[in-house]
Amino acid sequence: MKSQTAEAAVDDRLTPICSIFDSISKGSVILVEFENLLSLIRFESYHAYKRGSGWTRINRHYSVPSWNRQLPNGHGIKEVVTSCIYGTHRLDFRRDPEFEVYLPQSFDKDMFLEPVYVLEDGTTCIEAKKLPKVFTDINVILGRLEAFIRPAYLHNVALSFIEGRPTRYKVPRWGNHWFRRISLSDLHKRYEMSTRGIKQGHFVYVGCKEEVYLLCVARDLCGMPFMQGTYTTSTKPIFYFSNNYLDFISRHEAEKPKFRGGENDLCNVAVYRTYDIPELGGKPFIFPQMGREQNCKNTIFTGEPQLITGNLDEALAHFQTTDFAEFSDIVEKYAATADFIHPSFVRRFEYFI
Repeated sequence: MKSQTAEAAVDDRLTPICSIFDSISKGSVILVEFENLLSLIRFESYHAYKRGSGWTRINRHYSVPSWNRQLPNGHGIKEVVTSCIYGTHRLDFRRDPEFEVYLPQSFDKDMFLEPVYVLEDGTTCIEAKKLPKVFTDINVILGRLEAFIRPAYLHNVALSFIEGRPTRYKVPRWGNHWFRRISLSDLHKRYEMSTRGIKQGHFVYVGCKEEVYLLCVARDLCGMPFMQGTYTTSTKPIFYFSNNYLDFISRHEAEKPKFRGGENDLCNVAVYRTYDIPELGGKPFIFPQMGREQNCKNTIFTGEPQLITGNLDEALAHFQTTDFAEFSDIVEKYAATADFIHPSFVRRFEYFI
């Protein structure tokens, strides 16, 4: 008992949010509100600990070198207090600075924060902006979500997550097939043919029921669509809507069979996956995700495009047949502001991907 009391006392000194998690039982749904991020997490456990500066925790297993060695005022940092909120499932809503909507996304199941620093002179510095608000009462959580999330999405996705049941959504497909029936180069050729006549920088819509991409045509010196490796590029940051799995799992990864070998057997990760797909209610939890860039989870043309057009009226008519119809105002504004690039989006290459 003495050791437990001593450990609790140390935790209280580590970070002001430690005591919040003492009464939260495993499996409970919590809402973590942090800067411009709302995170629904099915809680597993909480842990806080000190580590030397120069390292940042990125997941349960790995840390990476970091520049957290000095505060902006020049004071040197000796140790960093890492707050680890472990979860079994996590669904984020991150504010988009251009459209001022909270975009639903999921790339991890845990949350790692660094709100407290121990300086080289022995003093402790708490950064208030890095301290999240944590809500545990379901009615309060629903009230907070209602203030930021659109009604249909709240009912169809957030409520399903809270109640632990699957949604009605399906991941993008090719006709009646889950697997892509043609090569990536054939897809790029189709995009090139469909966008002929659309000038550099003009709006283009690529969509099917479970997936929509908004972009502005980017061309190379020969007038062909400009490619960045295997990614299609855009003169304005790409905006996508796509039904996805929770966490980092992409459709490509989900299609791989689960590795069933023994503990010491080698696994060819190009063929198998070594992890489970997050499920709720006995089925994978699939939700409409909205984002700003292509990545390994969500590359363009995941599903079979039903329409590729630069005509806004055609795009809006098709968008009403998709799983994202509640967000048609984003399509209209994106097309109307093809020349506007929000200052928070930095172009790393010649165009955006």
